Amino acid sequence: MVREGGDPSPSKRWPALWHDSETGINFSLSTDGLIHCWRHLRSFNGLQALTVLSGYQTCNEAGSPHSKTVGWSRVTGDDGAILFSWLYAKKHGYIAEDDPCPTRALAYIAKKHLGYTAKEGEPLPREVYRKVLNILEVEY
Repeated sequence: MVREGGDPSPSKRWPALWHDSETGINFSLSTDGLIHCWRHLRSFNGLQALTVLSGYQTCNEAGSPHSKTVGWSRVTGDDGAILFSWLYAKKHGYIAEDDPCPTRALAYIAKKHLGYTAKEGEPLPREVYRKVLNILEVEY
């Protein structure tokens, strides 16, 4: 099992987790539990970090900008980020092997593979749910 990260002391900086680092001081952990990329001036919660580690989004896409006038994290509202973060976490042992797939990740698969848009707050219809579980097992 691979563990990512660096020194958890808030005053310490360490090499970047997901891009090259010539200086070796691109990342740090703040007292509020966020990871910071000082090269791109972005902060990351756990979901955002897993989204980048999974390869689904880049540092600039997934991270929240340090300046609130520059944009936002593209993880927000992206159910694909939920799916690929969950898959990465399972593969690397961060969550239990039998952890069920999040509902929003199932909705992402239904839309991407079947063209079915899930209604908010409602479960997938039984037939769609079965197809989605099959797609999840075969393709992911």
